[in-house]
Amino acid sequence: MNIWVFAQESNGAPTSATLELVAKARTLGTVTAFVGGDASAIAGALGEYGAAKVYATGDLGGALPGPAVSAAMKAVIDGGDSPDLIMFPQNYEGRDVMSRLSVKLDRTVLTNNVDVAADGGSVSVTTPIFGGNTLVTTQFSGAAPYLAAFRPKSFAAEPAGGGAAEVVAAPVPEVGATGAARVVAVHVEETSGPKLDEAEIVVSGGRGLGEAGNYAMVESLAKLLKGAPGASRAIVDAGWVPYSYQVGQTGKVVKPTVYIAAGISGATQHMVGMKGSKNIIAINKDAEAPIFSIADLGIVGDVHKVLPKLIEALEARGEVRGDVHELPGDLLHVLGPGRLEVVLAADAILCGHRLIWHPLVVLLLVAEALPRAFVVRLKLTGAVVLLAHQLNNRLAMPKPARPINVAVQIKATVNGRPRWAGSRR
Repeated sequence: MNIWVFAQESNGAPTSATLELVAKARTLGTVTAFVGGDASAIAGALGEYGAAKVYATGDLGGALPGPAVSAAMKAVIDGGDSPDLIMFPQNYEGRDVMSRLSVKLDRTVLTNNVDVAADGGSVSVTTPIFGGNTLVTTQFSGAAPYLAAFRPKSFAAEPAGGGAAEVVAAPVPEVGATGAARVVAVHVEETSGPKLDEAEIVVSGGRGLGEAGNYAMVESLAKLLKGAPGASRAIVDAGWVPYSYQVGQTGKVVKPTVYIAAGISGATQHMVGMKGSKNIIAINKDAEAPIFSIADLGIVGDVHKVLPKLIEALEARGEVRGDVHELPGDLLHVLGPGRLEVVLAADAILCGHRLIWHPLVVLLLVAEALPRAFVVRLKLTGAVVLLAHQLNNRLAMPKPARPINVAVQIKATVNGRPRWAGSRR
């Protein structure tokens, strides 16, 4: 199967969405990338991820990509190189090129997809509907080429180890008044840290923060975790933060290793944009907030109290106060500094604990197990922070009719020697 991918470039490298599509396309057939502009700087990376050939229009001279690239694609197809499928990223530029090409070729389009499959000459795509609660598979009919757009983070961008792709010129034909518009200035928003849709850790804030000034806590926590700040649509619409921060169906789709939702109730359109995260941590004072239904760890508490304590602990990382630390409630003793291993054992009926590791943060939830809620801040080298909160079971498990025995232990390694910190049942 001959597959084209509309490829985009940013700062001299293919965008993450481009590499995701190329990596997926190579599992279906032979891949050709189509670039609006000069492809010399990115041909090597495109080849590494699976593209055998790259069509390039050359410098567009400030012209908008939509009219120029769609016209160049139509010319190549009319010249005899017609693909079976053309894959586009689900973004402004991708949709613009795809819709114009759809008109030129008189072909339908399928958008907002998260998967694609090919069987012989037939192509089908998978699209989430009803806020992602239902997946619909649609098969193209009629003549190729088929046009489909895909959400970011739908596929893993894994290199194939190939060499640089061959670059072939695809000149832009005369498009008349359609191509008259010119880009006269580009304003790039100043940012620091990783991009929101590429970050391994994302900390997002919502209306539960109370006011715009409190969003600074989200930014501080994200910076300490070397992550990116995000936001719900509610506070973007309220003007607290720019639209570029928005996570959700109408914003950016993110799939970080850790996603922290602070003061976000969990509207469907927001959860669609982040529920693919590997580990979801929710902080909300409403125990019935929908966000808890998809959270791996939940903290029922006031975000104005939880975030400052976490920020304080992270800012103080590396500070050791004595050799032995007694934790609140005389629950555990920690010998430090060193690496920590948390061991949690409970009756099977409990089923309400989740454990998440990160180089900077260890978050431990014990649901309906400990006699009271507690917050622990450990100031140890290695910047490990342990937070444990009592929370009603989010897994719809009934409360036990008998006492539950829970053993909690922390094992510390000090100067290479294992030492037990203590335990309690």
